[in-house]
Amino acid sequence: MRRLASLFALAALAWGCGSSSAAEGGKTFDGGAGGASGGLFDAASGDGNFTGCASERVVAARAPADLYVMLDYSESMGLPAGAADRWTAVTSALRSFVASPDSAGLGIGIQYFGLFPPLAQGYGSSCDPRDYASPDVEIAALPGVAPAFIASLDGHAFPRTATPMAPALAGAILHAHDWAVAHPSHSVAVLLATDGEPTECSPQGVGEIASTIVAPGVAGSPRVFTFVVGVGNLSALDALAAAGGTGHAYLATGDQVEAALLAAFDAIRKASIPCAFELPTAASGELDPDLVNVTYTKSGASAAETLAEYASAKACAAHEGWRYDDPAHPARIELCPATCARIGADPKGRVDVVLGCRSVIAGPH
Repeated sequence: MRRLASLFALAALAWGCGSSSAAEGGKTFDGGAGGASGGLFDAASGDGNFTGCASERVVAARAPADLYVMLDYSESMGLPAGAADRWTAVTSALRSFVASPDSAGLGIGIQYFGLFPPLAQGYGSSCDPRDYASPDVEIAALPGVAPAFIASLDGHAFPRTATPMAPALAGAILHAHDWAVAHPSHSVAVLLATDGEPTECSPQGVGEIASTIVAPGVAGSPRVFTFVVGVGNLSALDALAAAGGTGHAYLATGDQVEAALLAAFDAIRKASIPCAFELPTAASGELDPDLVNVTYTKSGASAAETLAEYASAKACAAHEGWRYDDPAHPARIELCPATCARIGADPKGRVDVVLGCRSVIAGPH
């Protein structure tokens, strides 16, 4: 049983989101009425009518989103890409991205791979994930962190290493996980930007990296998603994005590489922010996670649709609805990918979080 209290509230949210996933709708089960007298819960029809149990309206804030960028610093990044070389295209796009007013409020940090280990003799990158878990610029909110982020890019002018992707991703996911633990209301993801497949450190197979390093990040608690941006025709990178819960890699090809990269970073910004919301608070008492519901009102409609709660990330990935980031100690409400995609296509739609009515759940908690 999660925390109990006597809060009755309705939290209204303005909503917009983006995602590329699709799934079938989940069956909604009546969670039952709270209290011995019954009658508190009136949502069996799924129409979002909770007038019998909500008595206060508070505003719930969208959960802050943070990205930890792991940027390929290998020698091949100096090869041509469109009108410039790959390194110039990627770093120019990142400069524009962090300077854009649209990125304000997004948290961002950066590290590079490979890194030369301490006391390195000759050629060879570090294979220790802990080196990549230590950022060159720590995650902080834009626009404040933009000068430090750009100065870091300026300080890495000549890419000159191999491609130790496995330890780099392991370290990035480790740091993102630790950051999420320290900032429980935040949604934290890794952004891998690369121009090739692994060439150093084990494992070097993209499939093995996806299954043994990236996938556990999404399955863990708190969850860490991994976005992937590739320069060139690198379809193998899709496996990393799929394992990281983000669907597919964003690939920049052709003559307008910098523009394609900037569009990819913008798409990732949109995808990383809107599918999670902080649990609202109210002066009337402490929130009871068992008395939370989420509804969606389509633009132009008058009736709200009640979305079902799912207990696990796996179930949420296969159905429409929502889940808690951590069912035992929830800090955020996270919409299932298919629901995020559907509501994202309706920017004028409305999502409400209703507190005080027994949760509508899909199957057992």
